Amino acid sequence: MIAGVDGRIAIVGGSSSGLGYAVAELLARSGAKVMVVSRSEERVAKAVKNIRSAGGASVEGCAADFTDEGAPAAVVAATSEHHHLFAKCPHRTTYQQFHHLP
Repeated sequence: MIAGVDGRIAIVGGSSSGLGYAVAELLARSGAKVMVVSRSEERVAKAVKNIRSAGGASVEGCAADFTDEGAPAAVVAATSEHHHLFAKCPHRTTYQQFHHLP
C-alpha cells in the first residue's frame, strides 16, 4: 500500500502489462482513482478487470497511443469524465493550455 494516494487521480500509461500494470494495480489498491492507458482496447479491458478483481475499487481504462498528438488530451478528457477530474476546479485548465508552453 502507498500512503497518501487515497482519493487522488492517477493516469498510468503503458499499464496493461508489466511495470505499468504493477504501478496501476498498487495505486488502485491503495485507494487512488486510476486510469489504465495502453494502445490495445482488449488489453486495457483485461487489465481493468484484473485490477478490480485484485481490490482496485476505482479503476477505468482508456485505449490511446501517446505517439498520437491528440492522445494526451483524449486521455485527460476520459479521465475527467470517469473520475470527475475538473469537477471542483474553478479554473478548468486544459491539456492544450500546457501543451504549447515553452
